[in-house]
Amino acid sequence: MVSDNNNLATLNLNCTKMQLRDGLIFSPQTHHGQVFYHIECVESASFYRIGYAEYVFISLLDGQTTFAEALAINAQRLGAQSLTTQQATTIYLWLLEKGLGAFADANGNTNPFSRPSGRSKTGNSAIPNPFWIKVPLGNPDRLIRALLPGFAWLFSPVATALGVALMIAAAWTTATNWEQFLSSSEILFSPRNWLWMTVAWIALKVVHELAHAFACRRYGGEVREIGVAFVLFAPLAYVDVTSSWRLPSKWSRIHVSIAGIYVELLVAAAAALIWQHTESKFASHMLYNLIVMASVSTLLFNANPLMRFDGYFILSDLLEIPNLYAEGSKMVHRQITRFLYGRSAQAQQIRCTRRWWVSGYGWAAAVWRIVLCVSLAIAASVLFHGAGFALTMFAVASWVGKPAWQFARGLVARYNSSPMQVWRALALSSLAVVVVGLALFRMPSPATVSAPGVVEYQDVQNLRSLTGGFVREVFVADGQHVVAGQRLLALENPEVSTSYHDLCLEIKQTEVKYQAAVDRHETADAQVAQRQIAALTEQLSEAQYRFESLDARAPVSGKIIRRSLEQLLDVYLPEGELMLSIGNENSKEVIVSIDQSHFDSVAPHVGQPVHIRTGSHARVTGKLVRVEPRATSRLIHPALSASEGGPLEVVPSAKRGSSQGDDYELAEPCFRAVVSVPADCATTMFSGQRTNVMIGYRGESIGVTFYRTIGDWIRKKTAIALSSTANT
Repeated sequence: MVSDNNNLATLNLNCTKMQLRDGLIFSPQTHHGQVFYHIECVESASFYRIGYAEYVFISLLDGQTTFAEALAINAQRLGAQSLTTQQATTIYLWLLEKGLGAFADANGNTNPFSRPSGRSKTGNSAIPNPFWIKVPLGNPDRLIRALLPGFAWLFSPVATALGVALMIAAAWTTATNWEQFLSSSEILFSPRNWLWMTVAWIALKVVHELAHAFACRRYGGEVREIGVAFVLFAPLAYVDVTSSWRLPSKWSRIHVSIAGIYVELLVAAAAALIWQHTESKFASHMLYNLIVMASVSTLLFNANPLMRFDGYFILSDLLEIPNLYAEGSKMVHRQITRFLYGRSAQAQQIRCTRRWWVSGYGWAAAVWRIVLCVSLAIAASVLFHGAGFALTMFAVASWVGKPAWQFARGLVARYNSSPMQVWRALALSSLAVVVVGLALFRMPSPATVSAPGVVEYQDVQNLRSLTGGFVREVFVADGQHVVAGQRLLALENPEVSTSYHDLCLEIKQTEVKYQAAVDRHETADAQVAQRQIAALTEQLSEAQYRFESLDARAPVSGKIIRRSLEQLLDVYLPEGELMLSIGNENSKEVIVSIDQSHFDSVAPHVGQPVHIRTGSHARVTGKLVRVEPRATSRLIHPALSASEGGPLEVVPSAKRGSSQGDDYELAEPCFRAVVSVPADCATTMFSGQRTNVMIGYRGESIGVTFYRTIGDWIRKKTAIALSSTANT
């Protein structure tokens, strides 16, 4: 940046002398057979790449040599490869813009480098961002040097190969136990787990950053700073290993960038292998936290190239574009400037082969920043309620305040010189705001209504005990296919058995009396005996029914539905008690819970096809049979309850502990819907399986859908965790 005394519009650059900033380090590197130089500014921890001709020209700027003299010497040394006057001017002004050089005074003495007034050392906004707070903790380079001999072996080729093999083995064994792994995820959102997650997070991030530091020192780099950054008040360790940019090999720089991810995945792999064989619940709990935090979180955040974490530096090295983030942002700024004002600013020093990469990255990173900021704002407003709203407003001010102020100042300055450009910019920006506003708040959302459901048998035969008794034998198991008439259970009731056998004996004795009376021609006695036989036979019919019902048999063919049947042994079942159920595998339906806000969008689709998604099967097309017109707080199935790991928030029922057994009810009433499943798909789904049913489209805008989706997800996960904690 040029001081205010130097007016570049009237300044004769040929006579000016420039002094380079102190602390600049020039490192030669080779890319695609060409020699380039990386400029490292130690004070600002920034890096730039220039060509050999530019380096020769810049190396002549010693505060004593004028621009014209440096250009002449450059032409003498390089001949046809030297810079043109226009190229040299561009580099000259670029050095001033980046703060890498300053003009000498009128007496020929160099001025000490000073920053323009009103700017901080970092150049950041004076308003701190509450979602990103950085706290430096000092220079750890001496400690890293002392510890390096004990840890450098982790990054050797042999250790790396063994580590990758360990990760593959852990991934394979986890995939074979995927259902168990998913079922354990309920603990992640439990408030009781937050402390352990925080401990695991801090420990892993410390290990992560130390891995960067060790890898950097292994290649001869320096570790200048270590500290803690708070992202939405979540602690995140960091180390400054920007000195790795001076390493001549890009693969060495990539190794430094990927070291943290590698070590975290190594920890996750070891934890996964131990987790699958541990018997301790506490150890299993802690290991599961390590697995998730060291794998999912590091891949989502650290490996994301759109954030200035490890993935960004890896991509920057692969593309061989230093300062990709800054150059991409400037490219976007120039394109927006050209769109608004009709002309672009000074062109960037980027080869045409790289321009598309920089432009695409710049726009992708800009969109990601917006999505991330909005998501953090929604999360803060949902989790912290009123305080979260205030925090969000403060964060918006820190994000938007400085750019808005700079835009306003630039607009006023441009209006004084080119008022028509300003009117053009205002018209186009207003049009853009209107278009975006209509898209977000007026355009219908293309998202479908997703409602949770559970698979049930459509026609279930419930087998109840017709006679009370003790279960003495169980001949079937849960999930077994049976045929009509097959023996299922054997009950024992001595009273019923004795009564039946006594009646059989008494009938035989009475028949003997009747026959004797007939033989003696005693008509009166024979008639009495005959009446007794008729009465006893009538009693025997009922006793025989009760006696035979002790031997429970399948009324229809189908699949047994009853968990832990073996636990019924020696258990007394009173008359009318449900013993088990039999369902038809080819006849199933999905019972769906419809949120009240989606009823108007769902109701018109009765009789139409809908899509059913399950966790382990492909999408199935069913048919919406009916939607009950009255909302209810009754839970349609226990599997959907948050207390059982389902998606629906529940509260203790007023009937808790009653004979109905409804311990929980829905926090908000929902509508009950039924979706039929085609017979050819029913056999691939099991009773009690949770599903998501997509029915119609949401009757709301894109912006509302985005806000509600993120907010509902956060609320539901928090409610599930709270319900699970209360239940235990």
